[in-house]
Amino acid sequence: MHELWNPGYCGKYANFQPNGRESLKNSKLNQKADSKRFFESYIIIIMLIILNLNSCTAYVQRTILSPNLRLRNYNNIIANLVTSSGSLSLSTTTLGQIDSAHLMEGEKQGILALESLQFEMMSIGFNFVSEENQADAIVDLSIGSIRYDPLAGWIADQAFVKFRDRKTGQVIAFYRAQSQIVTPTVNNIISNLASKIKGDY
Repeated sequence: MHELWNPGYCGKYANFQPNGRESLKNSKLNQKADSKRFFESYIIIIMLIILNLNSCTAYVQRTILSPNLRLRNYNNIIANLVTSSGSLSLSTTTLGQIDSAHLMEGEKQGILALESLQFEMMSIGFNFVSEENQADAIVDLSIGSIRYDPLAGWIADQAFVKFRDRKTGQVIAFYRAQSQIVTPTVNNIISNLASKIKGDY
């Protein structure tokens, strides 16, 4: 006896082909989802890199005695370094006399920061003098919490540069560099401070 073909009968392998199509469809959907996740992760990484680069830059604010004040009128200067604790006070006229073996590493970095600032300011046009009575202004640099970071190098939370009229002692210009999100390097702090000072020269 021959069985009549029943179109309603599913049979053992009746769903094989539809399941195969469904698996292929699911595989394509998974591939699209993976590609989308990869693309989103890539965008997030790029945004984090950009954010990190921007946030590592020190933000500089300044206040000056008068909007018309030009620092070129105080061209002859002498600079001092004062640490955040106030325990170290050095002048550019005595840097060569300092025995670095007696200074903590962070304080030595403070000296390098002062020398870097001196270089930047000489590039702007300032003239550093050897005697205080020859100066038009006294420049005080202070940097807070210099420390070493394995990835970034020497970093600091903030720094201040203060210009004082030598004759009157009056503060004529005051600059503050501080971190935005990520703590900036000492070099970045000095560079941005010098850039702001240049704008008032």
